[in-house]
Amino acid sequence: MIISEPVTEYHPIYRENVRLNQVNAEIHVKGVSDKDRVIAVPYVKTDNGFELSQKEHSEMKMKVRNVTDIIDKSGADVANIDYEDAEKYFVNISNKTLGKISSHIIEIHSPEI
Repeated sequence: MIISEPVTEYHPIYRENVRLNQVNAEIHVKGVSDKDRVIAVPYVKTDNGFELSQKEHSEMKMKVRNVTDIIDKSGADVANIDYEDAEKYFVNISNKTLGKISSHIIEIHSPEI
């Protein structure tokens, strides 16, 4: 499994979850887009329980990569996409590329999809 999580503050939570569930996974500090670039991303800081109790808002610069390139090179069995607006980049991916990953978990954040 390849996990793409741009907010490094969340990585310890992901690493612990991967360890507890004995999953073979890579965690990458980048997001997906329609092309390679750098964007500003707002996020909410959390505590270790992943609660939004602090509600402290922050923003970070994030590298995003072309989602088609990521899928073509990943060799992953599962794609888990769960961050704002990332789902819209899957709409234009060819069936051939999507078929390289057997399972897709996509949380929809956009009313246009």
